[in-house]
Amino acid sequence: MKEGKSKVVKCDFQNSFSTPHGELYGFKVGFEDGTEGLYNAKNKDNPKFKVGEEAPYSAEEKTNKNGNKFWSIKYRNENQGGFGGGYKGRPSNVSALEMARRMFNSSAKTEDKWDRERMSKTATYLLGKLNAGISKDAIEAAVTIQCANAMNEHNIDAKTLASDIDYWQKWLDENK
Repeated sequence: MKEGKSKVVKCDFQNSFSTPHGELYGFKVGFEDGTEGLYNAKNKDNPKFKVGEEAPYSAEEKTNKNGNKFWSIKYRNENQGGFGGGYKGRPSNVSALEMARRMFNSSAKTEDKWDRERMSKTATYLLGKLNAGISKDAIEAAVTIQCANAMNEHNIDAKTLASDIDYWQKWLDENK
């Protein structure tokens, strides 16, 4: 999954179809940053993506029944808060900083207490992972493990964090 915010360069109606929740309208959406994919709207005459306007989006790679890959595009509400520690709907930089802050706070019970510089470097590292397409869920799972270990007075380990992120991303990819 990737997230972005870019100017909409096309939003072309493709088709309509019925679902148990009502009629949906399919659009082919393209952004100035090069991302293109399929977007479904509840209102044919008023899709959330408007040509010429900058819009936040999330794009998830999917495979259709013929085996062809495509990007499923969703409008991303940037002001949407999360419950229970979730980071969906937040801009990637805010999510990265929040996860680094959690580790900063958790390090207080360890011998290796973090300072602002370490928190900043970790936030930058996590943002790089998010921008590279690593799932926020995979990163959050790895961060949660590190925080739980710190609660038991074990130091937060960057190498283990990195391998846990890879592990959980692979798990997510294999269990779609």
